[in-house]
Amino acid sequence: MRYYTFNSSKSVQQKRLVFNELFIIRIFQYFQNFVIIIFPLILSVGFLIVQLNIKNVILLPLSIVTLIASIFYAHFIYTQIIKASKFRKTKGIGKKTNIDLVENICHRNGWKIVKSDKQSHVIIIEKAKIAYHLGRELFVVYENKEIYVRCLAYVRANAIHPFLWRSQRKIENSLIDDIRKDWFG
Repeated sequence: MRYYTFNSSKSVQQKRLVFNELFIIRIFQYFQNFVIIIFPLILSVGFLIVQLNIKNVILLPLSIVTLIASIFYAHFIYTQIIKASKFRKTKGIGKKTNIDLVENICHRNGWKIVKSDKQSHVIIIEKAKIAYHLGRELFVVYENKEIYVRCLAYVRANAIHPFLWRSQRKIENSLIDDIRKDWFG
């Protein structure tokens, strides 16, 4: 989990998640993302080169289709990694009221607030060590009447999981819907 390195003041200024991490850790994360993106491309290019060398007429079109599919797949992974740090914005009432609403929603849902200051909350949704992720955190940042929300799931070495965007979006939507229900009702 990365809540201990979350920088809420820079996140408010830049309108995206900002973490205070060591330079070497950031280099490791960039390298890991690069490998995740480039790996399918390397496999498909290797498959194409093998087919060109053995001049297999049947598998050559398949290798070209595989290359095109891997380009789309790599682009999808890249966009998910880029979108992982961007906030979703919703309207609220006022800063103090928004903070109280989110705290009540966390208490009602059994979520644990692990880090809190006057402009943000970091909430642990689940800390399950299961096969596909190591837990989820919900980052909520308040600025005037706006509420910025982002949910992240993690894999090994606290790297952000780029493939669970649908379930993360569901958690963000549930928080936003609860805020609107409490706000209007």
